[in-house]
Amino acid sequence: MDANSVSEKAIFVKSGHSIKRVLSSEILYVQCEANVSRLFMLDGSELVCVRLLKLFEQDLDGAGFLRINHNVLVNLAEIQEIRYVNARKRQVVRKKLGLGEHDKNIDGYIKSLKTI
Repeated sequence: MDANSVSEKAIFVKSGHSIKRVLSSEILYVQCEANVSRLFMLDGSELVCVRLLKLFEQDLDGAGFLRINHNVLVNLAEIQEIRYVNARKRQVVRKKLGLGEHDKNIDGYIKSLKTI
């Protein structure tokens, strides 16, 4: 995806007893198991909500996100590399301004690495 075509988007996420406004640039990646999604934020926090990954993919279209397998959607602006840890686990290494690299584990198979 061309960096010039990426636009900032705001989405609303119901987490717990509140609805939060989240900017696309604040999300590192979204991981979904069944219909429960976890948003991993750049500040290290997580939001948990009942929502299909397909809906996040639609909402974040054009904001620089790529669905890398059936249950993970990543923010390409923040991903430096995807490492193979073993057959079932991957690590997404991200860049964070002034703080170096931070790793996050992603379970599942990555099938579309060729598109990154």
